[in-house]
Amino acid sequence: MAGGQDEAQLFGGVHGTVTREQAAAPGWRFMAGFRPACPFLENVLFLEGMDYSSNMYAISGDYLSIVDPANDYTAFIQLFAMGFVPADIRKVALTHGHIDHAMGAVELLQAYPSLRGNLEIIMHEAGPAELKELLTELGGRLSLVSGGEVVDLSGVPFRVLPTPGHTADGICFYHEESGTLLSGDTVLAYAVSAPDPAAGGSLPDYLGSLRLIMGYPVGPVLTGHDDPAFGREVVAATYEGVVKRMMGPRVSWNTAAMQFVQWGSIGDALYCCERWLEENAGDEGMLELKGMCLNDLGRFKEAGEFFRGRPRSSSALVGLGYALMGLSRFDESLAALDAALALDPGREEALVYKGLSLYLAGRGDEAMDIGPFQSALADRVKRELLLKVQGGEAVR
Repeated sequence: MAGGQDEAQLFGGVHGTVTREQAAAPGWRFMAGFRPACPFLENVLFLEGMDYSSNMYAISGDYLSIVDPANDYTAFIQLFAMGFVPADIRKVALTHGHIDHAMGAVELLQAYPSLRGNLEIIMHEAGPAELKELLTELGGRLSLVSGGEVVDLSGVPFRVLPTPGHTADGICFYHEESGTLLSGDTVLAYAVSAPDPAAGGSLPDYLGSLRLIMGYPVGPVLTGHDDPAFGREVVAATYEGVVKRMMGPRVSWNTAAMQFVQWGSIGDALYCCERWLEENAGDEGMLELKGMCLNDLGRFKEAGEFFRGRPRSSSALVGLGYALMGLSRFDESLAALDAALALDPGREEALVYKGLSLYLAGRGDEAMDIGPFQSALADRVKRELLLKVQGGEAVR
């Protein structure tokens, strides 16, 4: 690729006539000047969306790929005036099926018949049926994804991240080497996209998608609207904006954490705990809730280290015992739970976990001698049987 070569040499090398100077002209902008510097972006063109149209990105490499071709037909006129030709475009990738992001794929196929049968369109399998039908009728080759796949765009691998929330068919494209995220409307620089109920959007799904993205080392964020941005902080700001939409703009992080626990959204509860503890480090209730969330999320190693660092108390020892049980370190788990019971002999939670740890260690007879564990086990069996009956399953 031509990214690091002399100014007079060709950008991308797809068609052979596009210079850096041309690429920096008004309209499509060459992203080599993005800060902080990112070598991958030296082969990416950016066109800011006008009015209600989305941003467009062109990735140059072995061929040309367009991400979110918008609904501004003049964009293609500008692109081809720079020296590219329709045949250079081999792939279109859609972050979701809204018209302002996707209609350009239809316009390409309608305006340039040579693309019919040759243009691959990558989109979520849950995308609008009418759009998929229209693209197929026009000769587009649909590649339907659901998330988790690795797709090739101009010779560059991108992981497809499933990001429902704004719409049910939302996806982002993530380039692992550079950390570049093509985010569509999932992450914006200065705003939060509203879920579109007509397209299956929902705030809980949105939060889950943002938590997924925050699990990746994010660098450049090529947004569907606004200017491109940088870093995990942009994703976190969007996440926090969605929390405020759900809870109200003035809700405190500790209140939000408790509400998420009631909803069973433990990952969100943990995030809110940690935000609260940034400024209220001594809040014992939130510290205990943080440890519980780590255990509930199955992050037992982190939970064990967290509870070992806490002052010795019945609660901390119970949390430690549960974490060690999750790590299958049953002898250590039993020691921690016995220590908790020494401080608080009647603590039912500690007795139930002790019985469970004994049972998992293969000491079932000892476990069944613990009354609270026996009762908890019987209640669980009853619930499972009831669920089977309600589900129409035969109970033997």
